[in-house]
Amino acid sequence: MAIELSGIGGEYRRSGDVLRNYGFSSQFTDLHNTIDNIVSGHTAWALEAIKINLDDMLQKGGQSLMQEHWHKVWIGYRSLKIPKNNIKTYIIESRSRLFDTCNT
Repeated sequence: MAIELSGIGGEYRRSGDVLRNYGFSSQFTDLHNTIDNIVSGHTAWALEAIKINLDDMLQKGGQSLMQEHWHKVWIGYRSLKIPKNNIKTYIIESRSRLFDTCNT
């Protein structure tokens, strides 16, 4: 979901503007912005898959299993939102959280 959300709107729009400014076609970024859209595109599909998975985990293992799976989804989502300052600390902490989650 994070990957699908990462380019929608802002980044795809900026890329399209830059391409057009230099005389290139913006068709690639325009199409991706449409394909990944939140309402019916890849982002919506990813969100629906997460909902189905979490519901399945709730049915199979209750609230604790669902929360465990949600935590993994959240880590994946946050992995694309790297802070601009103190990146070394962020990487070390993220790596630690990821390995802790994988080992449970």
